[in-house]
Amino acid sequence: MKIEHLVLGRMFRSENFKHTALAALRAYDFKEKKDYATIFSTIRAFTKEEKSCDILLVFQFLLHKVDQTLVCDLCGVDECVTDFEANQVLRAMLERNNMALLNGFAEELQQLTSGGHTVAETLAEMDQAMDLVKPFSGGEDAQPIKNLTEAYLDRKMAQRAQGKEIKGIPTGFTWLDRKLSGLNKGNLITLAADTSFGKSAFLQHICLNISGAGHNTILFTIEMPREEVLDRMVANIALLDHTRIRAATLTQEEVGRMINALSYIDELPLWIDDATECGCDHIKRMCRKVKNTCGEIEFVGVDLLQKMELERGEKENLKLANTTKRLEKIAKQGNFPLMLLSHVNRSADEDTPRTGRLLGSSMIGGDSNTVMFLSALDIKDTWRWLTITKNRGGETGATKLEFAGKYMRFGKIQAKREEEQ
Repeated sequence: MKIEHLVLGRMFRSENFKHTALAALRAYDFKEKKDYATIFSTIRAFTKEEKSCDILLVFQFLLHKVDQTLVCDLCGVDECVTDFEANQVLRAMLERNNMALLNGFAEELQQLTSGGHTVAETLAEMDQAMDLVKPFSGGEDAQPIKNLTEAYLDRKMAQRAQGKEIKGIPTGFTWLDRKLSGLNKGNLITLAADTSFGKSAFLQHICLNISGAGHNTILFTIEMPREEVLDRMVANIALLDHTRIRAATLTQEEVGRMINALSYIDELPLWIDDATECGCDHIKRMCRKVKNTCGEIEFVGVDLLQKMELERGEKENLKLANTTKRLEKIAKQGNFPLMLLSHVNRSADEDTPRTGRLLGSSMIGGDSNTVMFLSALDIKDTWRWLTITKNRGGETGATKLEFAGKYMRFGKIQAKREEEQ
């Protein structure tokens, strides 16, 4: 019996498996036989309209449109086949179809490169083609909760045995890690501030902390070139004035400190991408490249949303909204936390940090798991308020951080520990 028969037959017998298959498959996956694709599309349409997907009703609807002998074939699917077994067949079906797609990419790539397309056009076409590859999720969303509790308890007990207080990757800022339980996989974290208030320095500081702990990190710095990022990172580590580093006016002793800082940076699992035409396709492609050569990506930083090549949309706010929605998807698919920097809306009548002040679209906050703001009374202040206005995983609040602008470095003010909202 073909695996398509078993999948379709089980969809008629099991409501849970039907929803799992509808989430995992497309009519395209049944392209080898047109009748299979027609039956699958009809089941999807019936389900969307909340109609009964009884096999006889479906085939009565498809009378003269598909081979009616398929009714006997599908009715013959063994009732003893469980959802678990059907899921295994579904996984094999997707694996087969995905491998066929991947094998076809080589021929498509050759046609594109020989057809006068530019490199950018070719990469864009291949990224769209890669989106057709859809790994099987296993249907976890449809699992009874009793199937999840044992593994959940094992993870919590292991975390407790290891003495871990946070679940995600530590940022190096204790207060922030306690509030967010670290940076968690699949999360989109938005950090917003006005121009020159230190949001790039804060993200770069976090990248140094995370990569310094051995986690593979990528920083997409559309806001500034790599040379300037290195100036700031050296200043952060060696405690050197970054303006003097840029001007090359360091003393001999300071040059030695710079060399030591560079020796430390040289060993970090940190990648810096300063492509000016950086959009979601470029970010996805570079993450895939680093993962294939160096292993799992564990943190991604993007500086800055408003400088990105935005997704399509009729208006600017729709372009921004579509871009953050795509970035959220990239973080989930890549299974890494992604921190996105954003400007704030200067036209706001008040300075209170709140999600509505994100520049461009309220959907930026809606797509984010966490929204944070950096603020101060004056740009020359040696401190910044870090305010969490949205946190799906815990509490909101605010704390006061020291900001040594010439070192591009943040720290905790001891005199005033924190102020909760």
